[in-house]
Amino acid sequence: MFKKLKSYHSVPDWTRLKGEPISSYGCVHLFNILDKEYLKSFFHDVVDFNIPPAVISYVEITGSIIPHIDPKPITGVLNFVIESADATTTFWIKKSDDIKEGKVDQVNFSDINKNDAPVFSENDLTKYGEVRSYSGDFIFMDSSKIHSVDMNNNLIRRMVSWKWVTIDYNLLSKNIKLLF
Repeated sequence: MFKKLKSYHSVPDWTRLKGEPISSYGCVHLFNILDKEYLKSFFHDVVDFNIPPAVISYVEITGSIIPHIDPKPITGVLNFVIESADATTTFWIKKSDDIKEGKVDQVNFSDINKNDAPVFSENDLTKYGEVRSYSGDFIFMDSSKIHSVDMNNNLIRRMVSWKWVTIDYNLLSKNIKLLF
């Protein structure tokens, strides 16, 4: 479901990574990588993938996020935390199979399709686990599982995010190698 892989001793300059906006989902903002050569040079001896990611983006999160599942077909996400904003990601399971997902328009996710990101009430869920992130952390997660983010809403959480689609999380977890 999730793994805190390891912490790296330094972080890249996010101003060299933040490119043009791709999309926003509530308080989650995705950007193209501005300087791809800089990204490659920073991570070339840090992380290796046997299965290349479908998308690499720079991400800013500007507030806490209620329990949700990432839009399909995303199945695995590796986040490298540049600035943590004191964030904790919590993973949840439904208290019952009868629990139905909410609609994203109920939480002002107005610019995505209602079927893309199911949301849930904490009252209908049981906490399964959590991971606190710090600057330099690599966090790998199965984004098809219910998760939320609690953070200091006065700060911005900044990350580089590698995403895979339609590939089994367990297979992915065996094919990501940290080289330090």
